[in-house]
Amino acid sequence: LSLLAAQLMDTVTYSFAELDEKGTENLQEIVNAIWSISTAQRSNALTFDQISSICVAFFEKKTTLPKPQELSITLWSFANSKRVTGSQSKILEHLSIFLEDPEWIKTFKTQELANTAWGISILINLRRESGEANNGTLEQKKEDLSVCKILRHLARAMIERCDEYKPQEMSNTVYAFGILGFGIGANNMERKISNDYVILMSDDVDGDENLVNQMLTRVENSAIQRLSSFKAQELNNLAYGCARIYKQQPDLFQGIADELLKRNRIQGQDISATLWSFATTEFFDPVAFTNILSHARIDARNYFKPQEISNVIWAIGTAGVKPKYPKVFDTSFISKDEQHTFKEISQDPVTLAFAISAKELLHRIQEYKPQEIKDTLWGFSKAGVRHPLLFKSVAEYLVGPVTDEVPKSQLHTGIGLDHFSPQEIGNLCWAFAKQAQLASLNSDYFSGRTAVYCSMTVDSGETLLKRLINCAVEVELEKFEDLSRLSTIDLSNTLWSFATLGFRFDKFIALVIKQFLSRCQSSSDQPSRNIFLGQEITNILWSLATLNAITPEVIDTIE
Repeated sequence: LSLLAAQLMDTVTYSFAELDEKGTENLQEIVNAIWSISTAQRSNALTFDQISSICVAFFEKKTTLPKPQELSITLWSFANSKRVTGSQSKILEHLSIFLEDPEWIKTFKTQELANTAWGISILINLRRESGEANNGTLEQKKEDLSVCKILRHLARAMIERCDEYKPQEMSNTVYAFGILGFGIGANNMERKISNDYVILMSDDVDGDENLVNQMLTRVENSAIQRLSSFKAQELNNLAYGCARIYKQQPDLFQGIADELLKRNRIQGQDISATLWSFATTEFFDPVAFTNILSHARIDARNYFKPQEISNVIWAIGTAGVKPKYPKVFDTSFISKDEQHTFKEISQDPVTLAFAISAKELLHRIQEYKPQEIKDTLWGFSKAGVRHPLLFKSVAEYLVGPVTDEVPKSQLHTGIGLDHFSPQEIGNLCWAFAKQAQLASLNSDYFSGRTAVYCSMTVDSGETLLKRLINCAVEVELEKFEDLSRLSTIDLSNTLWSFATLGFRFDKFIALVIKQFLSRCQSSSDQPSRNIFLGQEITNILWSLATLNAITPEVIDTIE
């Protein structure tokens, strides 16, 4: 019966490709059909392109406004099927015009408003997958302006009717605004670009920020009163949407944390997204983090995906939440008598999260993307947790074991760092250097530089670590345009890492100095990623001094 139904659905689907504008007499029938096709996951590009054209023809010749559900279902169906059609921009343009009628938007049900927002957000984000998230064509910029007009109407509708929204409708709407970066404001715009997120090209950045702030304040006041009716995923979508706009809402986040603690079971995705949102918006409540982490399970296979558990560790490190047993994984300097049992570890949710993360990365590192590897190691080091076995295994995966014979034409036998971004390389090097520096806290026999150099030998071995650092230098010099693509914090982190580990690369140092002088002497209206902060200047000065490479020009520039 299932096969027969699929054949019938496919027959109907392909028949739409043969329709012309005569098929626009009853749009509701077509909308019902594409909803069914999308829900059954039987869509194809040809059919949806034709349906998109039919919708545009209908809107252009129709003398009365369409029904709200005809547009909301159409956009939802396209998004659910992940189909970006050639007439998408025209449909969005028509919708933005229709919404100018204040009476028409009042006829929308809250579900239709939410589905419209969600559908548009998915369709616009699909452009990112094709490498066209920003700086698109003129047509895409025009489409962005249409979407901005639509979202302004949807924001005002939510402000007026917020209490009517069901939990899923509210969370989906906030999530949609978040992943479009609508209302993010000029101060956070560059931050979002650096994270490679989609950003709508608004023609009223300040006005949109003010409008969305009003909307989120209204959402907070309404949601806090009924968080118990939200599912775990709806709670994390609500937090995630706020975080992507960098909107700090501590009362709402505290309420979400308290509510999640009452739940019997939370999925790994919900734990990950919620903690990521808390850390991103600087909601650094260790009790909230610990309570949410208490739901994590180490014994469940694939409970966390690589991105989910790496986000958890990144969030813990960012929030400064400390595990009860930070030395438990340090097999280099902690004796067996000092180590804790698994029963003891499992009593602390934060320590357990690090155990879960290490286990997952060690067992399936091939499934991890560069950012996920970087976030995991960075989180360990930022939280002060040493794990020599984990870091050695990652180094061997990236550049190959020292027992491998390296061909003369190569630097290593691992997968390399070619797919790592400047930020990922900088943070990766920082994590390894910080691991060595943390050794002085765990050893009763070594301190200072002695502990650093000793840990390099005992943890990974100097040969392996040097191979990794050489690979990082080679990639940054060859791929990133003489370091001009590195942000100030990337330059600072990378140079500090080399100096801490005692590795000197003259060409790299010369280019760092060149970038430092150039950016410090440039006008103040340059992007913030090119402006050195106090800590970054301090790190670069310390690093140059440690490597005996400081120059008079650097000192003069700072003065």
